[in-house]
Amino acid sequence: MVIAFAPTAAFAQRTPPAAVILKPPIAEPHRQRDDAARLPDDRRAMNLAFMDRYVAERPDDPAGFAQRAFLLAGAGDAAGARRDLRRALSIRTSDEFVARHVRWSGGWTRFLMDDPDGALELWLDALRRHGGTPAWAPYTLAIGYWAAGDRAEALRWYDRAARDFPDRWATPAGVGFATRTWGDKERAAIEAIFRAWSNEQRLRRTQVPT
Repeated sequence: MVIAFAPTAAFAQRTPPAAVILKPPIAEPHRQRDDAARLPDDRRAMNLAFMDRYVAERPDDPAGFAQRAFLLAGAGDAAGARRDLRRALSIRTSDEFVARHVRWSGGWTRFLMDDPDGALELWLDALRRHGGTPAWAPYTLAIGYWAAGDRAEALRWYDRAARDFPDRWATPAGVGFATRTWGDKERAAIEAIFRAWSNEQRLRRTQVPT
């Protein structure tokens, strides 16, 4: 699963974060257009090097540290990911979109590091800061609650995602297309939720009223 660095709001609605594809200029990365594609392993080092330069040039940009944290988590550097995520969360920003993105992206970093409770904490904070129910929230929170062991709450959120966006989340083909750029761990989680949700829907349809 791959997204461009700090995606636009529209892109954030359709796919979680992953390794980045960054393009110059570096300025205002959270305003750059998204460009999703699978990222080969040999690109990971290139993007990490890019992020090293980026955070060196813009040490006060929380989005840069949040994105590098995700890359480091994906590369297996948990200590580096935790360090960068702490830095990202400690930097204040007046841009509320960036603040939400840092927490959304940070939740995926924690998810990759097998910390579903920590992921949920950041995702719920991002949702609170939004003030509504953005399109990313139902499927993201479904994954968080599922990983944390609260299957009922996960299915409740997934049902919201499937009702709001049936073309993405209500059919196998839709899920496959929506997750075509996701990493294995993220895809495995959503596919497990989809199977459980589908079974639940079949049971409801076959129940005979008494």
